[in-house]
Amino acid sequence: MGNERRRRVKNSCVVARVGMATAIALVLSSAVFLSVSGATEPVPPGSTTTDVQHQLPSYVSPKASSGMLAAHAQTQTVTDSPGNVYNEEQPPTLVPPPTSDPADLISATATDDGVNFTFSAKTVALNDPSTDPNWRNDTYIGWAIDPVSSTFPTYFAYFQVNPDGSYNGELTYAATDTPVSCTVTLTFNTTLGYQAQVPTTCLPGVTTFGWYAYSHYDTVSLVQDPMGTHAFGKALPDFRDNGGTVYAPPVVAPPPASVPPGTPGYWLFASDGGVFTFGGASFHGSEGGTRLNKPIVGGAATPDGLGYWMVASDGGVFSFGDARFYGSTGALHLNAPIVAMIEAPTGTGYWLLASDGGVFAFGSAQFYGSMGAQHLNEPIVGGAATPDGLGYWMVASDGGVFSFGDATFSGSEGSTHLNQPIVGMASDATGGYWLVAADGGVFTFGGAPFFGSTGALALVKPIEGIAATADSGGYRMVASDGGIFDFGDAGFFGSEGGTPLNQPIVGMTSVG
Repeated sequence: MGNERRRRVKNSCVVARVGMATAIALVLSSAVFLSVSGATEPVPPGSTTTDVQHQLPSYVSPKASSGMLAAHAQTQTVTDSPGNVYNEEQPPTLVPPPTSDPADLISATATDDGVNFTFSAKTVALNDPSTDPNWRNDTYIGWAIDPVSSTFPTYFAYFQVNPDGSYNGELTYAATDTPVSCTVTLTFNTTLGYQAQVPTTCLPGVTTFGWYAYSHYDTVSLVQDPMGTHAFGKALPDFRDNGGTVYAPPVVAPPPASVPPGTPGYWLFASDGGVFTFGGASFHGSEGGTRLNKPIVGGAATPDGLGYWMVASDGGVFSFGDARFYGSTGALHLNAPIVAMIEAPTGTGYWLLASDGGVFAFGSAQFYGSMGAQHLNEPIVGGAATPDGLGYWMVASDGGVFSFGDATFSGSEGSTHLNQPIVGMASDATGGYWLVAADGGVFTFGGAPFFGSTGALALVKPIEGIAATADSGGYRMVASDGGIFDFGDAGFFGSEGGTPLNQPIVGMTSVG
């Protein structure tokens, strides 16, 4: 047993620790927070107020999803190319400077199997803590845990070493300095790197959290450098300039399929985040029953049909199944609300469209232009991507169409008197597109064929959206009460029409 030193933030106070082989201390951890885009985020060791930061997405535990997903472990990994390690010395005085490899994080992983939260990290040089004398100094691997989207960490898990070489696992609680007993199990090997296993019971009520990993490696002996100023550090995601960081959000293993893979189907999205599945569209979770800052306005599915996203009017994005989170505008001030979401054909990105024509691109979805700075006669209500994902269209409620990238303009209803406003848009495989009005009237352009409409029918509720089949041989429309209208080769697999809904349906997407 002996004293340990650990510096959370450069130039902050040094907090003394008493380590044990299986430490059970939960104590106050200090951190500095900066305001970023209206939210707050922790500043990792060595950062300054000029460092570029970004909003962390949430890691969603299976415990917060449907019960049938609870048996599936969930893993989230962040990686980074070597380099971009910051030096605690300002300015450096050691010549030549020691290697930064033991502090250079190249990957970090969080896994939730329903019993334990397991955090791991790897550095360029995986020095064995039990034999590396510098691990007895001011050296540690840390994982900051931000539960319930609070925008700053509440817990910090640590991989440390006692002066006698034994491992010291610790979980600290930032809200108070009242100790809470919890055993953190540590392991090290050259395959998995540094690993800390935290029982889920140590984080009561935590089912959703953002997180990041950081490192600190003291390169000079404790006698020569008791304050750890000769040290290197690194944070993942990279809080300094995000250089080379690739974010790979959680992928939940889907439950056993009740229908063969590839079977056509569709999802309906309600404004409260409820999700309704039909045909080959499988359920991977919803936000129904969750308090949302803003209502859901639309959604999109991954190409394989094993996941989907939903988007709220503030641009908050919710991902399920194999749909990965690539970013959102949930923490930004928007000039106009988000009204639609378009998935990239590869399934590795998406665009969010605002009612003023603003476009926000995430993942592999590239920005090709917007109408955000232009005067619009009527607001944007929907959009669609080209088959290759190198362009997109937007449509306004008056039927005006705006094309960007390789999206070809093939006509619009902008100068036509419409019985009802346009509410949605879909594209076909040839580069054409369909527009649908609130009364179910369908307008076709380019090579998109006409398969029928409800324009001449009396509808119980207005149409809210349209989705084309994979072969562009048909399309379906959904009404706000969940009623489905199918045309061409679009099969009917059921609807919510006639079923009491907590909130109206606001959009749909399909597979197959």
